[in-house]
Amino acid sequence: ERFFTRHGEYSKALLDQQGAFIDILRVMFRTKYGRVADSVFYMLGGNNAFNYSKAIDKLEGYISPMFAAISSRMQGPNRDKYGFIYRYNGTNGFNYTIRTGINDLTIKGQMVDFASEYTPFKTAFENWQTTIFDGMTFPILGNPTNRKVINVFQPDFCRPVQLRYNRTVSKFGFPHLHEYVLKLVDVEKCPEMDEFCPEADKIDITKCLSTEIPEETLYLTKPHLYGHNSSYTNVDFKPDFDKHESTIYFEPITGTPIQARLRIQLNTNAWIDRLTLNPDGSTDPSGTRAVRRFTPMVWIDQVKPSFHLFL
Repeated sequence: ERFFTRHGEYSKALLDQQGAFIDILRVMFRTKYGRVADSVFYMLGGNNAFNYSKAIDKLEGYISPMFAAISSRMQGPNRDKYGFIYRYNGTNGFNYTIRTGINDLTIKGQMVDFASEYTPFKTAFENWQTTIFDGMTFPILGNPTNRKVINVFQPDFCRPVQLRYNRTVSKFGFPHLHEYVLKLVDVEKCPEMDEFCPEADKIDITKCLSTEIPEETLYLTKPHLYGHNSSYTNVDFKPDFDKHESTIYFEPITGTPIQARLRIQLNTNAWIDRLTLNPDGSTDPSGTRAVRRFTPMVWIDQVKPSFHLFL
């Protein structure tokens, strides 16, 4: 069952308008309790999973009733508020070691290890069954390309994502550019991450945002879950390539990224508690078992002259 409908064409004015948004801090805190939450949770988090605020606050940072309980456990810079963009604004908390490729341009940009200031997560190349690049530096590709896929480690979500060759085009004043598209390959299910790996409908990114909440709480998808057989979620719309796919264009000889279009969606698989509506308009928890609802939170659509996924 679909509870929300799309507003329509994007307008910047919408960012300053108020609406009901799911409170991600409350969602994370709710996972500490069972299917039937006790009164302590409602005292701290209130009854409603949604809060009423401006859209811009969800990006630039906000303080909700749950913030005091969560902020002391936050790691890294920018902890005065909570927001997807606010946390990383003006900071560089991702630390890569990469291969320079001075003597071999085919390995230029390969990740050796990675650490983040925002979470305890660390990794190194030996933890993966495929070659992974840092997303800032790319190897030469050749024309025709000699790489069907380029796997990039995505620091915001602590996992690799795949760029898969799609076609060669004439664009942006260049006679030949290789077009690659984003594929959300689940590395746990297809660790080799080659061009034959199926694309997942959603990727669990919970562990990268917090080590204290259970898996299957926060998910990365393409907008409207584009790119797979999503007939069970696509109600009243048919997502298309031009509005829902992420693309990047490489100059073939040097491997230089010329332009990229990033389109992703962040979602939560939240526990929603049933409430009883009183005659005076107030609400009380019904005391019944909560239900799971897969709820979109943020849809990011941006053009970049050079490419680092989501950073």
